Amino acid sequence: VIQNGDSIDVEFLTELGSLDLMKSSGPDIITKLVEGEAPYRAERHAFHCDADGGYIILSFNDLTTTIDFDDDTNIVTSKLSLLIGNSVSIVDPDDSITSICNSVGKIVFVDFPLLLGDVEPVSISFDALENGSMTIFGNGEEQHGSVNG
Repeated sequence: VIQNGDSIDVEFLTELGSLDLMKSSGPDIITKLVEGEAPYRAERHAFHCDADGGYIILSFNDLTTTIDFDDDTNIVTSKLSLLIGNSVSIVDPDDSITSICNSVGKIVFVDFPLLLGDVEPVSISFDALENGSMTIFGNGEEQHGSVNG
């Protein structure tokens, strides 16, 4: 039984990085203590695309790569890894691996497992997509499943 004035330590074993401070429903005082070798979360960008043709040019640190609307996630993983200069992985929640875009709207997650902390955002430098667009979430906001490291 925890009584008034007692303290407990909570250790997060699988979450890396800056986590939201826990909240108490009572008068308890919660303090934050950060320890560990890598107190950062792995960055995750969310790419949403609803185009049915064309291509887009993505940039990262003054480098660019071209992504075709029908590139599958394996091709995009390879192109983005070369662009970033480090391994990235793509999670396709639909597990369809047919293409990075479709006319209904498709979202994939781009994870940066080896770049911990706040990663520079991948940005769109030229959009030649047809009948739709691509939006990238992950520049500080945490929408659509993106995670700011």
